[in-house]
Amino acid sequence: MFGLEAVMAIGGLILPPVVDFIKGKFLKGSGDPKDTLATLAVTKPEQLAPYTQAYAAYLTAETAFYNRDVVNGGKLGEWVCNLRAAIRPIGVIICFVLLGADAIYGFDLTEGARGTLEMVITSWFGTRITSK
Repeated sequence: MFGLEAVMAIGGLILPPVVDFIKGKFLKGSGDPKDTLATLAVTKPEQLAPYTQAYAAYLTAETAFYNRDVVNGGKLGEWVCNLRAAIRPIGVIICFVLLGADAIYGFDLTEGARGTLEMVITSWFGTRITSK
């Protein structure tokens, strides 16, 4: 019982940074505009200005697409921003409360439920320690 929970808890902490490391080492073609600009500067410097203009137009179009259903001049409501920011921390707090209640009051959480609660907690903390 304890072994599976330990693996899930440690996996949630270790997996996000490991995935970021692997992606950084083996997936070199990031599509980052800075990489493209650096390549163009070396190979075809005359294409820097058209690429920059096209990329600026792309960003404008992408912003307009994502803000298509937002009211108030393209600004989200303060409560929407606060709710979005609070969803994962609130979930982690709920998981801590459930695990604490299980430890203190002896609720009969199944091994899978306990493991899931631990995975939610550790995956959130694991994403906090990644490079991004």
